[in-house]
Amino acid sequence: MSTKLFVGNLSFNITENDLQHGFAAHGTVLEANLMMDRATGRPRGFAFVTMATPEEAQKMLLTAVKEWGEYVRAAGIEPQ
Repeated sequence: MSTKLFVGNLSFNITENDLQHGFAAHGTVLEANLMMDRATGRPRGFAFVTMATPEEAQKMLLTAVKEWGEYVRAAGIEPQ
């Protein structure tokens, strides 16, 4: 069963690839969706990342991660 995380406070220079690699250090990433602004094509500063197991998602939530020059905050959404 996978778990989706909401990730906020992201840099506007981040890419989905950056998310994938950054979160992979904490477990298996099934999907990383960076929300983009339709008008400008720039990232909106938040994303949804789906981790393979609830344990990996919990590990991510408990780990203070400093990535991309800013503190990233993650909140559990729902098991899938």
